[in-house]
Amino acid sequence: MGRLTHTDAFLGMLRTVGLDLADARVVHGDLALRVFGFVLFVDYRQDQGTCHWNAVASITQMARKAQ
Repeated sequence: MGRLTHTDAFLGMLRTVGLDLADARVVHGDLALRVFGFVLFVDYRQDQGTCHWNAVASITQMARKAQ
C-alpha cells in the first residue's frame, strides 16, 4: 500500500515542477516500471537462493551507462 502512495506523491511532484499531465505520466510510468521490475528481479533471485550481488552490481552499472 505504501508503494502506491509514494508513487502517487511522485506523480504529484512531477506536476508541481511543471510537467504537463501526459509527460508526468510517461516519466512516472517509466520509473515505476524500472524500479518495480528491478526489485522483483532481485527479490525473485533472493527467494530462489541464486541472487549474486555481483550480477546486481553489473545490472546497476549497465543502467548507469545507458543514461
